[in-house]
Amino acid sequence: GLASAAAAPPPATEAERAAETHAQEVTDGAVGAANAALDKLAELCEKRSGPTDNASSLAEAIGAATAAVDKATVCMGVATSVRRTVAMLGIARSVAAKPVLGARAEQEAEAEAEE
Repeated sequence: GLASAAAAPPPATEAERAAETHAQEVTDGAVGAANAALDKLAELCEKRSGPTDNASSLAEAIGAATAAVDKATVCMGVATSVRRTVAMLGIARSVAAKPVLGARAEQEAEAEAEE
């Protein structure tokens, strides 16, 4: 009844859900780009025949892969922070709602006692 309703955190707001979805989409895109950059790097490594072969392409590919992995790592961190923030806001809302429920019950009890 009342106790279980108070225990369950309120659902995320539409804005919070949108922020979570956006962060996840950006992260998925960044992870995909990082995987593609790593695949390209692996492909260049396989094609090499000697130490100087493809050196500039390889250096570019290493730089691109490193940047893509760094970006994906940052995006994952941001997505985790967004999820954590939404969860904390939910907890804060449920904590804020509890005293109101308690006060309302007390008022009703007092009103019944007076009757």
